[in-house]
Amino acid sequence: LTDKALLTRRSAPPEDLNSPPEKELLTRILATAERVLPEGPAWTVARGGATPALYAAAPGRPGLDVRAVGDARPTLAHWAASQQWIGTAGAVLLAHGCPDDASRAIVRSSHLAAGYAVGAAQAHATALGLRSRPIGSWQQADLGAALGDTPGRDWIVHGLALGAPSTTAAAPATTAATAAATPAPAPTTPPTASAAPAAPPGEEERP
Repeated sequence: LTDKALLTRRSAPPEDLNSPPEKELLTRILATAERVLPEGPAWTVARGGATPALYAAAPGRPGLDVRAVGDARPTLAHWAASQQWIGTAGAVLLAHGCPDDASRAIVRSSHLAAGYAVGAAQAHATALGLRSRPIGSWQQADLGAALGDTPGRDWIVHGLALGAPSTTAAAPATTAATAAATPAPAPTTPPTASAAPAAPPGEEERP
């Protein structure tokens, strides 16, 4: 990363984050987050688009592995203090871990490592031409339980919404006219158990 990328990173407004980034770019940003502290939080990315899914870095090879199929973003929006714009973000990078029985020192270090890594990931996203916005205030966001694992072992601790730059301005006039005449697609169905099911009743932010 260059000094310019670090100095020019900014949080984009939510309405500028709706286009899903290419998977190759998400692979690179995931790798950046993981390299910050390899023994720190685990990382997953929820991507929207025509085939929404949860992805993790593929072990031992380049690319992404599918963790679950379906649109997890509405549930992520609920878990993040009902910030509804997250449900339409192009992608959401997630730091998770920090089990219920973690010591206070582990809780602190997990959050600090996640925050530092999200900062590095945001700077890398800026260098790649992506827009981004950190996400805090996660409440009862038990990603592990939502994916069928033991409850209380894999909490979301931080996140980063990501969006590809809009190409509307560069599109030909005929394309723009056609798009304007096309009805907007119906809202995506909230995720089922195959992705991230509805969250439990919210409580205060954990930990």
